[in-house]
Amino acid sequence: MTEKTQLTSVFKTYQFEIHNLSQSKRKKLLQTFKQSDMLYYKALAKCEEDAKQLLALETKKERKSALGIIQKKLQDIVKPLPFGSALKASIIETVKAQISSFVELTLSGQDATYPTKENQEVDYHYWLNVLLQSTDKATEDIARDELSKRDRGLYRPLTFEKYRTTDGFMVLSDDKGRLFAFLNLWSAKDKRASALALEMHDTRTGEAFKTKTSTGMLLPLSFSEFQRNALANGEAKTAKLVMRGERLFLMVSIKFEVPKRNPVYVMGIDRGIAELATYTVRDPETGKLIDSGTFSGSTLKRHQQEHEAKQKADQKIGRAFIRGWSNYTTNLMHHVANEVVKVADKYSCQVVIEDLSNIKNNPKMKRPKFARKNNFRRMLSRQQYGRLESMLSYKLQSVGLPEPALVWASYTSQTCPECGHSCKENRITRDAFQCQSCGFEQHADIVGALNIAGSYICFEKIKHKLKKGKPRTEEFRYQNWLVDNLEI
Repeated sequence: MTEKTQLTSVFKTYQFEIHNLSQSKRKKLLQTFKQSDMLYYKALAKCEEDAKQLLALETKKERKSALGIIQKKLQDIVKPLPFGSALKASIIETVKAQISSFVELTLSGQDATYPTKENQEVDYHYWLNVLLQSTDKATEDIARDELSKRDRGLYRPLTFEKYRTTDGFMVLSDDKGRLFAFLNLWSAKDKRASALALEMHDTRTGEAFKTKTSTGMLLPLSFSEFQRNALANGEAKTAKLVMRGERLFLMVSIKFEVPKRNPVYVMGIDRGIAELATYTVRDPETGKLIDSGTFSGSTLKRHQQEHEAKQKADQKIGRAFIRGWSNYTTNLMHHVANEVVKVADKYSCQVVIEDLSNIKNNPKMKRPKFARKNNFRRMLSRQQYGRLESMLSYKLQSVGLPEPALVWASYTSQTCPECGHSCKENRITRDAFQCQSCGFEQHADIVGALNIAGSYICFEKIKHKLKKGKPRTEEFRYQNWLVDNLEI
């Protein structure tokens, strides 16, 4: 009897542009965007005092109970309005999530302000990119929340959580192979409601679909064969209608099932400035180096310096500049992530990266307690570490490999992977490493990647011997353990 293959769920978001839209439909959609925006900010304003009262509650249980009361209040606010069930549910969940985010950030020490239409200036393109990359519902929710904060002269996206005509969306095809999106937008009693007979094929099941409704609109989609195949091979789960200038896009989140793979080797990745990512592939049993390589960050650094220069020049002449990094940066990070995944796929690796939570945050965020106040954190933040990490997460899952594992970042570039001796003098220059004890020499970033992989191997080997809440004994400290258990 053959062993059943384990599957893992992967979520990818595909972008379809709405095309050949009539003036009548465009006008109705624009009105819906405006009303949705008004309701969203109205609901936020009505719940501001309730949200601030959550800050005084001591336990998570109390806050959860109070949040449930806020949800009932939101339901009372949206219930009498002439929206479809999909948009009402979306506004309730989005406002609730915004309040939760505000409370959590404030309680964690961040300089959070309650979201209003006047104070929202965030990197719209960054969070739109996160939405496109999201592989799970939690990431998708975070991206949606951040997109909802922006104030760029555009309207908030319209979100559809269900795949059905009664309170969600569907992607349908006609006999000519054209694709259309049905969106539930208003109630049957709304003046915009008009009878619509649907007799098409459901792209999710491939079966004929026939129904009559008056609660929404059918919109034509432009698409590629790649997108059509994604709809046929996956399962459309949620959608978001986004307005960018005069153009409209439907972002469809599709769930795929891919075979789950058990990693064979460990791939450590050291992230830096001159070298954007340096990797080593090691055997988890012996620590032997199987492969290594690097991806230069000089092109990205030069591009960011040019971008900052333009920003300063524009600000000097009084020109507004509220724009994130250009698509060039995102494309470069995609390229690096793709190359990392190629290596991980080739050797079937568990990818391991440093936990750089403190420096991958936006430099405008409140500095963590005891963190050094210097320009290095800002420089590293610009290197888009958060983007690379999120890209690797979904790209690795798409080939059946687990998400990147995180290890403690301290001393990875100062510790000798040969003898375990650790001191700052080992790092003789930014690029060069020479152990002051055994004389081992190597590129500093390669050493960092070796230790990142080694640290993960060490923990996996000894974790069953560690006592929760107790520090490691000397024999289990990585610098000591590697001497007898790892080779290069």
